[in-house]
Amino acid sequence: MASTPALARSQSARRCKLCNNLDPRSHPATHRDQDSTSRPIAHLTLQLDPVRLKHSGQVCSRCRLLAQALDAHCHSWRNTRPCLLLHLVERAPVRLDVKDDGGNTEKLEIYAPADKPLAWPTLGRAPSVPKHSDSDASFAFVQRAIDDCLKNHQHRLCGQSRRDEFVPTRLIYVGKDPNSTKHLKLCQLPATRVRYLSLSHCWGGGPTFTTTKANLKDRKRHIDFSSMPQSFQDAVTIAQQLGVYYLWIDALCIIQDCKEDWELESAKMSSIYENAYLTIAATTAPNSDAGIFSARPRPAKLKYQSSARSKEYKLCVRGIPAHHHSSYSSTPTTAKHTPPTPPSGPLRTRAWALQEHVLCSRILHYTHHELLFECRLTARCECRPPSRKLPQATTPRLLPNLLITGKKEAYWRTWHAIVQAYTKRELTVPGDKLPAVSGIAKALLRGKGEGGAGAYVCGLWRGNLVEDLLWTSVDGMRTPPERWRAPTWSWASVDGEVSYEWAGPGAADGENEMFTKLVEVRHVHVKPSGRNPLGAVGEAWLMVEGPVVEAVLHAKLNERQEQGSNGPGVRYCILRAGSGVVIDVVPDTLLAAAPAYGCEGLEKQNGAPDEQPMTVRRAKPGEEGMAFKANVLCLALARSESSWIAGIVLGAAERNGKTEYERLGAFGCGDEWLAGAKKKELVLL
Repeated sequence: MASTPALARSQSARRCKLCNNLDPRSHPATHRDQDSTSRPIAHLTLQLDPVRLKHSGQVCSRCRLLAQALDAHCHSWRNTRPCLLLHLVERAPVRLDVKDDGGNTEKLEIYAPADKPLAWPTLGRAPSVPKHSDSDASFAFVQRAIDDCLKNHQHRLCGQSRRDEFVPTRLIYVGKDPNSTKHLKLCQLPATRVRYLSLSHCWGGGPTFTTTKANLKDRKRHIDFSSMPQSFQDAVTIAQQLGVYYLWIDALCIIQDCKEDWELESAKMSSIYENAYLTIAATTAPNSDAGIFSARPRPAKLKYQSSARSKEYKLCVRGIPAHHHSSYSSTPTTAKHTPPTPPSGPLRTRAWALQEHVLCSRILHYTHHELLFECRLTARCECRPPSRKLPQATTPRLLPNLLITGKKEAYWRTWHAIVQAYTKRELTVPGDKLPAVSGIAKALLRGKGEGGAGAYVCGLWRGNLVEDLLWTSVDGMRTPPERWRAPTWSWASVDGEVSYEWAGPGAADGENEMFTKLVEVRHVHVKPSGRNPLGAVGEAWLMVEGPVVEAVLHAKLNERQEQGSNGPGVRYCILRAGSGVVIDVVPDTLLAAAPAYGCEGLEKQNGAPDEQPMTVRRAKPGEEGMAFKANVLCLALARSESSWIAGIVLGAAERNGKTEYERLGAFGCGDEWLAGAKKKELVLL
């Protein structure tokens, strides 16, 4: 009988030099990570040449298996020569990353079905995903996830924000018979605790199946199931299958043509989603007619012939959903514990959906590939076993975890991250900019208290107002919204994505620097325009005192604009008299020059006695980028440890016979540029 070292040498000699026999062990590049629950786990990453793989498949059964997997999922790989990365981990599926010339990456996994034998010792198994999301197996998965959340003592946060006395104004009664929809109706319940599901969905072009003042009485008598759009029907089915008798859908539970009712109910959004038993996310449905349920892609079946035993094994290969891609960029031992990212789909582009997902205690994402369940402790899906490592960084955990830590720096940093994520999303009604995030603001106020956060003012916080003013517009070439909805000093006054990269640590050069505030906030005035005190704004202004310098803003057309190409192509910069230093401005919107009627203290650009002093304003819809120069004020807001100054550029505006100011953009400079700055008290509109 061969000795153990001799056997090891023999096995090593038989190893394929390309794929290492799909075994992460015994390779010069093998690494071992210590798993807290077991012995060190071997992992190995290899780059494969597609041409060599094709040839090696003729002699190596496991290279042949990889080629079969690629043939099943990436049909063009034999002709296009993509970049292939092979990831091997002990007792885990084999993962293959396929990156094409365009930079697109598809990730595949080869695994043994849960009820089949392993083809070799280091291969792993994976759960099979049911063929359809309305299958009994999928509903059983949901019920197991909810039961664990309700009964496991570790899930204390999942019920923390619930109020026993809260019930939404209206709910849809789905009935107690899971096989009947004849009792479907809109109802109003007394303030007693009931279980209900909430639906998070895309309206698309706008659902025609709504509750209005005209049909409210009919809805209370009966709702015709067959007339409901498919997503609403599917939500009713989910509620019935889970044994939950009530359902909240915004289109039906809010009177859509009643402004007062809409304002009252939008102010309750935080409570509605926090107190829901489960939120259903129609993640991939672009509108209400598309439906929630779907058939899943099926794994391809592979046959693997063991050369050692001449035995045939049944294996599978499937694409790894995009929401799991980030977990596989972790180290192998932590990958199994890394929660999936929120799945992509039309719903993730909807602004209202952000607070629906952040506020809820449990959410169920219906994706094309599988179900993904998140709560305030963990996340689980149909294609992976539940993680043993808790807690995990899930979307519903964000706010409760933040409020527990109680650290102001984390509080402000999280709010900035929320604003950045929120402003990337789309709104059907531009006037919903502040109402659609007011639920998160309300939850933070309730948890932190006005003493800790200060008042909430137009998307900013009184307790951190100076840094909150340091937002920048990512696309400053847009024109402002047609209708006023927020003061110019609020990020809610512009369309499109905003960034807070200038606020707080790292504003100057990416290092951990702290800001010293240079501005004092003297007074804040905000008047809501409706019944939601944190929602739409009717009027607002801000009085501040800080260092100010006068400058001239230059708008210069770049070459592509002069050649008649698309886009404004304008560069904005500021220049002080007597200084040769030019400072670039990050504009909030497209800007325009305007006569400074009624504004005092502005110089004439050329000194002509009959010349009207010029200032700068945000452009109006329909206006294009133009070259000009006009007077502005530059207000320094904060100084970093490296003496980098962050501030905002202001244009003069006349209001009630007084000169006040509108925000135009942001600037950054060394503190020497502000030499001679004078402290002034300004009112910002």
